[in-house]
Amino acid sequence: MKPIIIIPAYQPDNTLLLLLEQLVELTNNKIIVIDDGSDSACQPIFNRADKYSAVHILSHRENQGKGAALRTGFRYILEEEDSCNTVITADADGQHRAEDIAKIIDGCGDHPHHLILGVRQFTGYVPLRSRFGNSLTRYLYNLLFHQNLRDTQTGLRGIPVHTLDALIALRGERYCYELEMLLRLTQLKVPVLEIGISTVYEKNNSSSHFRPLHDSAQIYTTLFRWWLKHR
Repeated sequence: MKPIIIIPAYQPDNTLLLLLEQLVELTNNKIIVIDDGSDSACQPIFNRADKYSAVHILSHRENQGKGAALRTGFRYILEEEDSCNTVITADADGQHRAEDIAKIIDGCGDHPHHLILGVRQFTGYVPLRSRFGNSLTRYLYNLLFHQNLRDTQTGLRGIPVHTLDALIALRGERYCYELEMLLRLTQLKVPVLEIGISTVYEKNNSSSHFRPLHDSAQIYTTLFRWWLKHR
């Protein structure tokens, strides 16, 4: 079965609809959108998204964070999609273009047992906080865990379904969860394939819900906690 795409969404705008429209035109893959407790003003966005036959909406009554939204998507796939062997995670804020998601779909088809990372090139305009944060996290990850990855914070990933139980068991929240996913898959010795994708920061990345100080501190705490536990 073709990979299923999971897109967590909190307070999305028309950027999500544009991405879904392009994905439906470009691919034949099922798309799971998780409404992570968005307010009622966003309901028309999800209603329009639900009109696509390829799109299935899952909802949280309250905002629980990106980690919880991804776990909801993973559980749904394990319970409802027993013939699926890979899942793709992507963001709803315009950072991931449909053509780049299609690259990851192709990578999953050729390497279904690999973790596929959509690696941003960080060329052209990149907000300073994003460039610095990604560089520091990548440096610390590679230093502590001796694995030379070029983009440890990418949200565009292809993940083998056989690893989902292990990922659901992780308790990280928000953006720490994606880092814990990477650390756990490294621990499980899942081979990694990196595929270059575009670096997109629309409107100075204003639609992102990443909190630079708080979330960065949580990410670095997670890195060192895993290092101390598993070194």
